[in-house]
Amino acid sequence: MKDSIAQEIMEAHDRLAETWAGGIFRELKPNSFSYWSINIIQKILKHILTSYSNVDGILLDAGCGNGQFTEMFIKSLDIKKVIGVDFSENMLKVAKERAKKKGYEARIRLVRANLESTGFKDGIFDVVYLFGVLEHLDNPQKVIGELVRVCKDNGIIILNVPQKWSLAHITFMLFGRNPRDWGTGKRSFKIWEKAKYYKFYTFGNVKGMVGNTNKCKLLERIPVHYIHVVGLASVPLHRLAKNGGANLLDKLDRLFGYIYRIPAGEFLVIRKCR
Repeated sequence: MKDSIAQEIMEAHDRLAETWAGGIFRELKPNSFSYWSINIIQKILKHILTSYSNVDGILLDAGCGNGQFTEMFIKSLDIKKVIGVDFSENMLKVAKERAKKKGYEARIRLVRANLESTGFKDGIFDVVYLFGVLEHLDNPQKVIGELVRVCKDNGIIILNVPQKWSLAHITFMLFGRNPRDWGTGKRSFKIWEKAKYYKFYTFGNVKGMVGNTNKCKLLERIPVHYIHVVGLASVPLHRLAKNGGANLLDKLDRLFGYIYRIPAGEFLVIRKCR
């Protein structure tokens, strides 16, 4: 952990391990924006897995945190085996406790590692999943190369990408909290300092990094209009959900998808070619 970005982001995640995404039990209120958005993500992932992969393989949850998606892959999407990797020891402790309490401990393996060099053998995962990580990396090109390396030929890599110059990007730069200060109560309005710890990308940026591996084919781009919506942009969405506006949120989601506007980010579904 030589880089200060990685070190400070790890420290922030250590502080938040027990409360991140609802902590161990993740009991989200049905009329909350978080409940609505996590269900949308689940539908997207189900579409991706049923369209391009199968539930009988091994999935790498790269940057698994305290296990929010590890749990979803096993309990809701019925993936048979998940390997979760994270650099935060505290996050992994909570992920293990979550799995134990919820009865899926036998179907996971948790590993503390740096995503730039995971230590796994070549081509062992059927699916590789990266969510909430790309924005904090010192060397995203190296991490993407590592994810491609450990993915099987004909396997898929699912990247979640926060979109540059999106509404989320603009509101984060103006009003968002610096990720290194998460869990401290501090708030900095130094735009360029925040940009150091939370990066946004154009599609071309990520396509170029993936293309440099010479082994990948883009299968699908799926816009997500609620993830990474930070700062003031999140306020009306949270209030709308709280006031029973899930149907309107669904309509807005379909509208943004139809016109392919990305006010937050997108999923990129990538096939590793032989």
